Amino acid sequence: MAEINEWDLSSGLPLDGASVEVTKVEFGFNSNIGAGILCANFTFTDLDSGEDIEQSFSVGDGWDASRDGSELISSTGRPRKISKNSNYGRLIASAIDALGSQERAAEVLGGSPRSASIWLGTRWRMGTVKVTTTNPTTGAQRERDAFIFAEFLGKGGSGSAGAASSTPASAPAKAKAADNGAPDGIDGDLWEKLVALAREHDDHESFVEAALELDEVEGNKTAQKLVMSTKAGSVWAAR
Repeated sequence: MAEINEWDLSSGLPLDGASVEVTKVEFGFNSNIGAGILCANFTFTDLDSGEDIEQSFSVGDGWDASRDGSELISSTGRPRKISKNSNYGRLIASAIDALGSQERAAEVLGGSPRSASIWLGTRWRMGTVKVTTTNPTTGAQRERDAFIFAEFLGKGGSGSAGAASSTPASAPAKAKAADNGAPDGIDGDLWEKLVALAREHDDHESFVEAALELDEVEGNKTAQKLVMSTKAGSVWAAR
């Protein structure tokens, strides 16, 4: 089990402070994140628990995904850079910081961040940073936690890249529907409360922020995982 600094505080998000290996990456649209938002969709495997945790990072405007989801392609056909203000750009910048330089990152990861395969098998300690987002309709600002790579831990297996899809994957085999649709491992009343909360939000990020403030969700890893995911079997998919 990885050592931690017990004086460091956590955001409470499942990935924050976790030691993980990247086991799958695909570029593609995720309708549960938002219409027309292209994302780098990561699957992280927790090195301590063995659990898979999915997290999507928006890549910003001006990009398309290759047919198999393994590459980012400029939508104009002209060379362009990934925006540092996108969630994926922020993740790339954190990898550069963790490895020390762009040159070192290119050497260790072995390619371009437009390729999903460079991340496969890499191991990291995850962290978060505070970012401020602005609602394009109302102009209201809010602060949220964004995931970054806090420390490079080396390389493990190979994982898989590509096969992107615009629809969520099937629910985990272990998720068993209860009478009210609640997956196995979560209280039915809490499930209904979370689904109702999800229906009050137009985007997944604002729902996650609100859900993680609930006392019943704090420290409840099963509930947190169902809140963070957007795939079939998650709270967001059930709304």
